[in-house]
Parts: sequence; C-alpha cells; structure tokens
Amino acid sequence: MKTSIIVLALGLLTASYFIMTPPVDSVETEFQQFLGEYGRNYFSEHEYAMRLQVFRENYQTIQRVNSEGRSYRVGMNKFGDWTKEEFKALLTYTPDERKDVKYTTLKGVKDTEVDWRGKSVNPIQDQGKCGSCYAFASTASIEHETSFFLPSLQKYSEQQIVDCSEEYGNAGCNGGLVTTTYDFLTDFPICLQKEYPYKTDQDGKCLQDECTDTDYVIREYSKVPPFSADALKETATYSVVALGIAGDSEVFQFYKSGVFDDQECGTTMNHAVAVVGYGNDDGKDFFILRNSWGTSWGEEGYMRIAPGDETTGGTCGFLQDLAHPAYRC
Repeated sequence: MKTSIIVLALGLLTASYFIMTPPVDSVETEFQQFLGEYGRNYFSEHEYAMRLQVFRENYQTIQRVNSEGRSYRVGMNKFGDWTKEEFKALLTYTPDERKDVKYTTLKGVKDTEVDWRGKSVNPIQDQGKCGSCYAFASTASIEHETSFFLPSLQKYSEQQIVDCSEEYGNAGCNGGLVTTTYDFLTDFPICLQKEYPYKTDQDGKCLQDECTDTDYVIREYSKVPPFSADALKETATYSVVALGIAGDSEVFQFYKSGVFDDQECGTTMNHAVAVVGYGNDDGKDFFILRNSWGTSWGEEGYMRIAPGDETTGGTCGFLQDLAHPAYRC
C-alpha cells in the first residue's frame, strides 16, 4: 500500500512539473538569435517585450508570404525589430517632377544580359538610420562612370552629399533627390570616402573644403525615358542608373531572393536605388537593383526585380524616375 502511495505521489509530482513548465516559445528563440546576430541591446524589460512583439509580427509575415509559393522569398534581416514607423522614416526619397530635363538619346542597342557587379561597382554599404538613399544611388552611378577613365574604381563620399547639398534642395538625413545631387556635383568636385567618411546615422557640418583629392565633377546628366523597360535596358547596357522606387511594403522590406514581381507595393516612390544590370531567369526578365541596406537584405544587398506593368510605372514604380551622369576631370 505504501509503495502505491509513493508511486502515485511521484506521478502527481512529475505531472505537476510538466504542467507548470512554460512551453518553449520558438519565435522568442529566433528573436534571441536575432539579438546576437545584429548586436541588439535594450535598456528595459518593456522595450524588450515591445521589440519581441514587433519581431513576432514580422516573423509571422515572413512565414505567411513564403508559404504562398511566390516567385521570390522573404527572410529576416536587420529590420526585424523595427516598427513600421521607424522603417518608413528611412524612406525619404523625393522624385524629380521637373519637366525641363534632358533625356538620354536611345539607339535601340542592348545586350541579352548585363551585370556590372565586380567590375565597376563597389561593395554594398549600409546607410544606417539616415535617410540618405539618394546619396548612395548617386555615388554608385558616378563611381561606375568614372571607372572607365581612371586607373581604378573609386569610392566617393556619400557624407559630403548629405552634409553639403542642402542649398540644392536636399535635406541631409531627411531625404533628397538624385537629380539635385547631380546638380550639386556639377558645381562642386566630389570627395573620396577615405577623406570624408560616412557617419552612418547623422548629418553634420559641411567639410568638403578639407578634401584634397577632388578633381572630378559631373559634366552633365540625363534622365531615362520613363515607363519603358527597353529604355532602361539600353541605358543600363553602359551606365549604372539611379532611380526612385516604392520601398515601404513589408515584402520589399524583407525581400531575400528570387525575382521580385509583387504588384501590391504601389508606385509611390520613397526610396532610391541603382540599376547595375539585367538578365533573365527561366523566361522571367529582371533588372538588378543595388540597395544601401547592408548585405543582410536581399541577395547580398541586391534585388532582382521584374519589369512589371510598364504603363503604370513598373514593379513598385521603378520605371518612373531614372537618371545617370557623365563626368569631367
């Protein structure tokens, strides 16, 4: 009888243990790994709980989208614990609505595929929390252009553009235009990044007069005829083209791989990127976009994007506002 009571007591104790042990939260486990990977530190339990909830919602969105069998995949990246408001604050690009602009002369010449990566394009950078996408898109196009005439590929200063082009219509970390950046750089030589390094999250006093190696300015720039994938292909055959795009959708925010063809991201341009090539994947045309959100975003910092409906501005509106420079020394 005593043996039976002991066994029963042990059984109840074991049952109580399993009932009282909280279930493992798989999403929080993912969150803990995310914190280590991106070096996140929070200053209170309240902020931890809030960021975990944001991460959970983003994690669930990623799982849902990937279960739908789309032509692209999404995945967790540095934006995993950012609120929607924080992410949208990063998107500050302003499209150029001027009508009196020069357009690229087209000759109907293009290749089957073009990829400037590893040739005339520098490694992917991260603009941080500064709304400086316009500066990164602009320098990528200029670096490509000058690479044909200089002994080596140069790395120019985005921080100079952020700090010094306000009088031309830009607003530092609060956004700007690619074309007004080109206007600025027709009047002022561009500094090298090694002399004027990027500050990641801030703008500041203009220090371009302290640069010593500033021999290169833009001679002119032109815009690519809009609403035409063929016009962009022809221009991207020889140029890196800076452009505006609608980047505020969750699927764009967490894009990971594949040919992006989402038609729900709209056409309201609020972010700037650069086209560094084009090609075809199993019968699906795409352009290669170079972003400035680090290598955890997309395909090591790049996106392959389908042209989409040209009459409405293309996928996420990227066929509407496009420009590229020429330079003089």
